[in-house]
Amino acid sequence: MHGISLSQLPLGAKVFCTLFLLGIGGGAVAAVTQAATAVGLSPAQIQASLAPDMPMTHLGHGPPPPRRRSTSARSRAPRRSGSGRRS
Repeated sequence: MHGISLSQLPLGAKVFCTLFLLGIGGGAVAAVTQAATAVGLSPAQIQASLAPDMPMTHLGHGPPPPRRRSTSARSRAPRRSGSGRRS
């Protein structure tokens, strides 16, 4: 895919695009801050809610655990001795 590279634009367009993107980012941060304070949350509470409490080690990365043997009643039944032939 071909797109417009910022380095190919004239200086005025570079300044405009940069300020435009900074304005969008700053506006998003201001909107989130305003919405959070409107419902009564402090900035410290917001930051605490975004921070992970514990590392996510439960996602299943790495090798799977070894399979366990089934402990059903059928596997505990006594085995018959002999060759297995019926007469």
